[in-house]
Amino acid sequence: MGIIGVLVAILMPAVQAAREASRRTQCQNRLKQIGLAFANFQSAHKFFPANDGPDDKNRLKTVEGDWLQPFTNDFEVGATLRWGIASSQYKPADQPGPWTYAILPQLELESLQRDHHYVSEVAAFRCPSRGNRVAMPPVADQYGNYGGGGHAMAKTDYAANHLLIMDRPEVIKLKSIRDGLSQTILGGEKAHDPYVQTSSSWYWDEPLYIGGSNGTARSGTQISQDALGAEYRNAWGSAHNGLAQFVYADGHVETISIQTDPDVMLARLTPDGNEIDRGQN
Repeated sequence: MGIIGVLVAILMPAVQAAREASRRTQCQNRLKQIGLAFANFQSAHKFFPANDGPDDKNRLKTVEGDWLQPFTNDFEVGATLRWGIASSQYKPADQPGPWTYAILPQLELESLQRDHHYVSEVAAFRCPSRGNRVAMPPVADQYGNYGGGGHAMAKTDYAANHLLIMDRPEVIKLKSIRDGLSQTILGGEKAHDPYVQTSSSWYWDEPLYIGGSNGTARSGTQISQDALGAEYRNAWGSAHNGLAQFVYADGHVETISIQTDPDVMLARLTPDGNEIDRGQN
């Protein structure tokens, strides 16, 4: 029994490492599919889907049948932030919902674009290394109060580059990416503190149906490892050890170390910065 115990102790780290390698590969493939969906959307509409935002006529139907404009009441900054809600009633260029909703047809998930019908999990927007994080209806916590109408709306582990995929009314075309598609980050894994971004919180983690929020876009240069106390505001990050994965505007995926210089990250995020030396991973 003692020998068996020693063998198990020796083998377990290798088994866990193999499982994480598989999860990381699956995460990479999902980012590739998102990059391809962006490309197909752009090919069809001649512009990239935006992160979008609120429209005065755009409302969320609550579970009680009332109507409200989605919001996050941020206790830290003392402000109520108003959002858009995804709707099939809008044309692609005017869509109040974010890019995550806009590219659903390109991910063969067009059935999820039914109005006032929200699902609590969409695997295409989840990193397997973060485990099962099925969303619940949002409830107020120490960080904020959230206007979600009582719906459990699926969230995303991937955020768009907010310097490229901007909020309403900005619509980005290929010609705006002057630094080159292969040199400009389209999106990547976003930072996560499991104590803050819980299944019932929207704080810096608004769902994939909510337009104009920082739940679906990031512009910061910091990359954080998932952990209690991790920096998550406007930051990138992952559950993978020492790195996060990013998809570029040409569709290729790269891993970037959490130790990467902020200036290098900024160069990769800006679409028209005319940077020459972007550094190495």
